[in-house]
Amino acid sequence: MNYLCAEINHQTVSLEKLQEIIPDNTTIDSLYDALYAPDNEIFILKTCFRFLIFSRNICKLTLDGVLEKLQIHDGVQILSDAEAIERLFIIAGGLDSPFLGEGEIMAQFKSSFENAHQKVALGPHLQQILKTALFTGKKIRTETDLGNTSSAYSSVAAQLVKKHTDNIQQQQVLILGTGALAEQLYNYFSKKTAKPLCISSANKNRAVDFCIGKNAKVHDIEKNQFNEYDIILAASNNLSKIEIESSAHQIIVDFGMPSNIKHSGKGNYYCMSAVKKLQEAKNQTKRAALGKAHEIIKQEMKVLEFWLRSRKVVPLIKDFRQKAEDIKQEEWDWAKTRLGELSEAQEAVLQKLMNRLVSRLTSRPVAKIKDFAQQEHTESNINTFKEIFDL
Repeated sequence: MNYLCAEINHQTVSLEKLQEIIPDNTTIDSLYDALYAPDNEIFILKTCFRFLIFSRNICKLTLDGVLEKLQIHDGVQILSDAEAIERLFIIAGGLDSPFLGEGEIMAQFKSSFENAHQKVALGPHLQQILKTALFTGKKIRTETDLGNTSSAYSSVAAQLVKKHTDNIQQQQVLILGTGALAEQLYNYFSKKTAKPLCISSANKNRAVDFCIGKNAKVHDIEKNQFNEYDIILAASNNLSKIEIESSAHQIIVDFGMPSNIKHSGKGNYYCMSAVKKLQEAKNQTKRAALGKAHEIIKQEMKVLEFWLRSRKVVPLIKDFRQKAEDIKQEEWDWAKTRLGELSEAQEAVLQKLMNRLVSRLTSRPVAKIKDFAQQEHTESNINTFKEIFDL
């Protein structure tokens, strides 16, 4: 099938190492440009916990060269064909996330899909694979208990905060970031504290827009004043590292990958390594749903496999039908010169007759070649079909 998947993730290397080697968005854009070719199909996924290149019609040597340029050497998993496709389904379903069944991966997957589409890097095969992976991820969350993770990050943040205070209601909370994760953290903590939440962003206008209609106000990040906050929740993909020398009473939870905060001082600081460790214990209660989730993946893989096999003979069927149409036209041109003057009704009947003949003569071979496509080791049958009909 000529599919390859190269991936590094939170299970194959440490989170600290992952932060160092995951490329930025500019580099990812350049990868699309470098790998582009008319027959290639490319999808690149970058999240907090993984970096993945999925390709069709790109050889392993080329992929190895890309990884070498990125200086990614250790912890790389290479999968091919059905295993590579299944890997996309597992990721979209949240089955390999630190937050088992997390919904955030779906948004990241969709965003990467849209980026690949804008780069004109997707052909019909990879588009269908990615759409099916997203459908499968949604189905897993709908039909299993893994879908009960809508506030996974905020619940972990709350658990870490409660280690140090039982009175969140009187705490002043700062959220760094304005994206989906920041929204989730706001929705949770705005119900737990009586004070307005403070919001900060690398883009001040985004912070202002985020606060509209919320019990929140903007914190000017450029003033670099953080000691007034009891709880700081970092959830941005766009911030350069902020240096915070915390006081003993402060609690900082840094969801950034790479970390948003360069921490010093006497406060309580938790980065993604601590978050991941805590979540691993919580995942145990959800592992009972994994069996059903994998069964859903198995079912959807069968549907996709049928489609992919059918696509293999689509060009052959088009050529076969076109040849039948060409022959029909040649014979009609021959007949018209010998039939003399025909009325419109007579000509319509003859045209219909020829269409019916072509349809009846081609329907059985087309059905048979579709059957061939679903069989293993069918190349000899396809080649025989081409030889018989001179295609």
